[in-house]
Amino acid sequence: MSLLVELAMNNPDNGAPMGRAEAMVVRVAGDYLCFDVGGDGPACRRLSGNRLRLGRHVYRYEWFSPGGNWCWDAFIFSHEEGQRLVRNAARSGWWYPIDGAARLWESWRRAEKSA
Repeated sequence: MSLLVELAMNNPDNGAPMGRAEAMVVRVAGDYLCFDVGGDGPACRRLSGNRLRLGRHVYRYEWFSPGGNWCWDAFIFSHEEGQRLVRNAARSGWWYPIDGAARLWESWRRAEKSA
């Protein structure tokens, strides 16, 4: 099973990459969890070789597409790589959930506590 991660990482005025992420949506098995950072977020940019830098970590994605509008980009990760991204995001202290499925919210809280 793959994870779809959408990141608000482009300037809302012109669609150009900002070099940071301001929001994130994680979608898995028909459920989703939305996150905000409440201001300037962690470093975020696409790298060569289907890699994404988010904060201090680099993740390999399987697929990329510009999102539904020019602020968002979408990435599909293998389940393992997606879990690693979500675990690291929970431990980073940058992200806080604002909406989504209860079962994913509880998983997020467990990951935060294990930091």
